[in-house]
Amino acid sequence: MLFICDEVDCSRVYCSDCLEVLIGESQIDVIRNTTPWKCFLCEDKKGCILQGRKDWQRKLVEFYNVKSQNNIEVNSASFKEKRPIRVISLFDGIGTGFFVLKQLGLEVEAFFACETDQDAINVTSIQHGHSVQQLGPVESLSTSKIASLCPIDLLFGGSPCNDLSLVNPARKGIYGELFSAICL
Repeated sequence: MLFICDEVDCSRVYCSDCLEVLIGESQIDVIRNTTPWKCFLCEDKKGCILQGRKDWQRKLVEFYNVKSQNNIEVNSASFKEKRPIRVISLFDGIGTGFFVLKQLGLEVEAFFACETDQDAINVTSIQHGHSVQQLGPVESLSTSKIASLCPIDLLFGGSPCNDLSLVNPARKGIYGELFSAICL
């Protein structure tokens, strides 16, 4: 179960399993029965286990600053022999996932994509040729179709944000059709 903050300017979502660990199982019912519910960072409760960091902006910059991170030596002998991966990309867009995998130096045996926007499919085709196999809309991806493509090593996707965006007053949140299509 996910809890979505009811504060207008907030877009935070909390997983009930995570909250159970952080604040205790008894508090989940309190949150469930609170309407409207403001998240821990919007409510600004003193003594709450979840508090906003005063230095969050600096921490964020440090996190993404590659120069500040130590280079870690990895013993490659401890890894199994690499083999090409098989991938399904949901809501593929212009094939950025395939591009990133190639940039990371991963060998891709098969890359299957679910996309409906013809312009995006055209860009993918121009950029990646026949390396990306289109499967059609994600809603039509059946269990038997996935089974026929197996083994799949990596499945990823980001649903269009129409149902999640605060700009859309008719948004359905995580209960929208496209977001729930990911939950195969």
